[in-house]
Amino acid sequence: MLRPEERVVPVTPRLDPRPSRFDRQDLGVLVVLLVGVPYLLWRCSLVSLFWIDEMYSITLANHTWSKALELTTFDAHPPGYYFLLKAWLNGVRLLGIEPGFVLTRAPGVVAWALLVAATWCGARRLLGPAWGLLTVLALCLCGNVVHMTTEARQYALIVPMTAVCWMLLLGQALDHAEGRASAKCSRLAWGGFALLGAMGLWMQLLMGPMMAVLAVLWVWLCARRAWWRTTFFRHGLWAHLAMGLLILPWLDSLRHNIGHLDFMPRPWQTPATPLNLLTVFFYWMPLGHFQFGFPAPQPWPRHPVWYEWNVLAYPAAASLLVPLLVWLRAIRRGRGPSDARLATVAACGLGTAIGFVFLIWWFDRWGIARTFHGTRYPMVALGPWVIGLVAWCAWSVRRLDWQPARVWWTMAPWLACAVAGQLVVYLIVQQPNHALARRVGVWRPPPVGATVYTMPAEFLPYVQPVFPEYDLRPIDDLARLPADERTAWVFNASPLLPSMAGRDLAFYSLLDGHRLAARTLAAGYPAGYPVLTVFRLEQPDRTMLARLAAEDWSRMTHDIPAEAVAAAVPEQQLMLDGWSMIEFGARMSLHRWGGAREVRLRFDAPVEPGRYILHVRGYRGPYPTDVAPMRLQFQREGTVHAFEQPEGGFHLRLPFDFAHRHDPPVLLLAHPTWKPRDHVAGALDPRDLTILLNEAWLEKDAEE
Repeated sequence: MLRPEERVVPVTPRLDPRPSRFDRQDLGVLVVLLVGVPYLLWRCSLVSLFWIDEMYSITLANHTWSKALELTTFDAHPPGYYFLLKAWLNGVRLLGIEPGFVLTRAPGVVAWALLVAATWCGARRLLGPAWGLLTVLALCLCGNVVHMTTEARQYALIVPMTAVCWMLLLGQALDHAEGRASAKCSRLAWGGFALLGAMGLWMQLLMGPMMAVLAVLWVWLCARRAWWRTTFFRHGLWAHLAMGLLILPWLDSLRHNIGHLDFMPRPWQTPATPLNLLTVFFYWMPLGHFQFGFPAPQPWPRHPVWYEWNVLAYPAAASLLVPLLVWLRAIRRGRGPSDARLATVAACGLGTAIGFVFLIWWFDRWGIARTFHGTRYPMVALGPWVIGLVAWCAWSVRRLDWQPARVWWTMAPWLACAVAGQLVVYLIVQQPNHALARRVGVWRPPPVGATVYTMPAEFLPYVQPVFPEYDLRPIDDLARLPADERTAWVFNASPLLPSMAGRDLAFYSLLDGHRLAARTLAAGYPAGYPVLTVFRLEQPDRTMLARLAAEDWSRMTHDIPAEAVAAAVPEQQLMLDGWSMIEFGARMSLHRWGGAREVRLRFDAPVEPGRYILHVRGYRGPYPTDVAPMRLQFQREGTVHAFEQPEGGFHLRLPFDFAHRHDPPVLLLAHPTWKPRDHVAGALDPRDLTILLNEAWLEKDAEE
């Protein structure tokens, strides 16, 4: 009796391996690449302002490696994409080129070109040579794929990674089913699967549910044919274990990523209703992201697809209805051969996409995690969906014994939506350029030639092409404003306060609080970019600006005496140590909430053995009881201070005997957590908070 891997399944003649010669389909794919890459680079240049998610990517990519890692600890996604973008931008700068809009978004274009090549190779292997070019066009020219490719966000890389992982898995399954399995090819394929899957898990939170669905698909394929003793099972098991090991260092932070999704207000999100679950497949996938979901009147409609029904929605619905009708006809009247290979590809592709979309919809529906947004999040499964759709149409056409060209006609509504999506998106995104950038409010913009101070400073190369008529300078230069200047202009190019550096956060808070000038006028951008702001400062406060210009600004904003031997200020603490976002205080200082029951407070200088007095200044929030237990102990030291702390501001003075040298010391501070939304009416903040840290320092005990 033959073992499962030794069984041979006859291969349909039309699915024979492709000839070695260069044919018309090869030429078609080459044309797609030669036309598509310049087209996408041009699309990258259309929008000369970044939208909020792109701003976050660029802000993190311009931080240090450690700072970017810290910020993504409490972001919606792991740090992989931000690290890759940072490496890409650093590489571009090494060539002596300052990256602009096109080069910053270019990694997505590179990923798109690789997707074309991978889809071409994978489709010919899975579907045969007849429909390889069709699959490339249907997937790589899809409106959603193109739109995500031209953004500096994770989706530009995640969609190709998902498609390639799925094709590698299914290709190995079909090779085993047809007796063409090779141990060497299997190891290479599963190695690529593990590497791409792990990279995706480090880049995007939604890759977790996707890889879980692919794991279920792998187990189902093994169970269906009893492949438990084959290389398909063994190599697949090692690949999934390798992915788990590679993502293991981030699992502790994963709960923060999930919690961030709940914390983030999203009035733009499509609600997780049963109808919106269906519209993903016959509305959002074929048409794309921006076409018909925006703008919509407030309040946002419960069922946006019905509210904004329009003429292009009909071919979108036809992209699913036409294959369905042809399939029903094939079942009832088909007399041609039933192709098991095409049926497997169709079932696995459509099943993977449906399973993934339903899973993230179910997570959102039942409050597990806010992971469903019909216009974007389900698009991670675009690759399996499109390839499965082509295979579905091809199976139906073969079953009806029609000519292979009929598959193109069956996929015509989808291709029409791709073309329409490109046109409509172009008509929308071509507008937010220089004309939009100059409509900055009801009052007059800065005069031509005026000096405009830009924040964050790393956005200066991107803002300069948009405002060539102004003398743009980094925000730090505002602190050195010439004495004869009575008016100053400031452009805030990023609304992402938590990701700002400490000084940018201070500048923005003072500007927004009208504390840098006798009079401050602010004008936001119109719809589409309302988060960008231009400030006009009349009679700037020279004393305040001089204070901001101090060399040791972060230390100067805190009341730390000169005799302190070591200090711990909020901006130096890490989220990985249990701290929350940096905030700007009323005393012109940065402070930070603790976000865990025990936080690690790191000091900035080494301390020799001896007796010291620890000073901690902060605020204890509204814990449910009048007093709450607080416990302080330095690492590697035996002295422990435990006491009851009432609500309100405090200044602790606690003696500590250091028996060891600390380089530098780390204080373990324990306090029960509380949630603002449990104590403040209407508060949406779901964070767990402990105490608010203003500053802490160590000084020698005078009585020693």
